[in-house]
Formats: sequence, structure tokens, C-alpha cells
Amino acid sequence: MIEQNATVVKLDRDLVWVQTEQKSVCGQCAVNKGCGTAIIGDYFQSRQKRLAVLKTLSVSEGDRVVIGLEEQALIKGSVAVYIVPLLVMFGFGLLGEVLQQQLLLQSELVTVILALLGLGLGAVWLRYF
Repeated sequence: MIEQNATVVKLDRDLVWVQTEQKSVCGQCAVNKGCGTAIIGDYFQSRQKRLAVLKTLSVSEGDRVVIGLEEQALIKGSVAVYIVPLLVMFGFGLLGEVLQQQLLLQSELVTVILALLGLGLGAVWLRYF
């Protein structure tokens, strides 16, 4: 389980809003301050994240809690976000390629449109996943 310390900042009926501090491993290697990745990461990343989690314990604002995410849930979420929309896009692109050859079209516009439609459908599926 991946765990993170957080502070309760807001209470709703079924949700608890918590604020986490992002941990960084930058500064622990030999390169330390001279690393370009660390500089860019420091510039673009917010150190605090606010999340809504299910209310399973009796807590109040200001309480320190530990939130956790099962590794299996992280893997499922990663597959859903990255793999499924791409597979749907490639599938629709393949369908467009077949239709293009069957209709003897010289333009790849059908393939591109169907691939984009597939990507959009994958994103819609992801919204409801």
C-alpha cells in the first residue's frame, strides 16, 4: 500500500478533504542542486495537493491522517488512463484503414477521423470509469 500523511482541511457528508505535502527525492542524490530536472520540477510542481477521500473515520478539521492507495488500484487506474483510450484509438484507426481500402479512397482522412473518434470515445469511457 502506498501511504501519505495528510491534514484534514474540510468535511463534507461522505467525503473528507485532505491536503498532502508532496515528497521529493530530489536533493538526496550526489548531483543535488545542479540537476536540471529538479529545478524544472521545483518550478512547475505545487508542493501541496488537495484530495477528496471517502469518510471512513470520525475526524475533524486540522486532524493529521494517513491516506493509502492499494497498488492494485494504482495499476488499474494507470491502465484505464493510458492504455484503454490508446487501444480504442488504434482500433478505430485500423477500422478507418480497412474502410479506406474497401472504398478505394486516396485520402487518409477517414482513418484520421475515426482514430480521433476512437480517442474521444476512450476518453468518454474513462470519464464514467
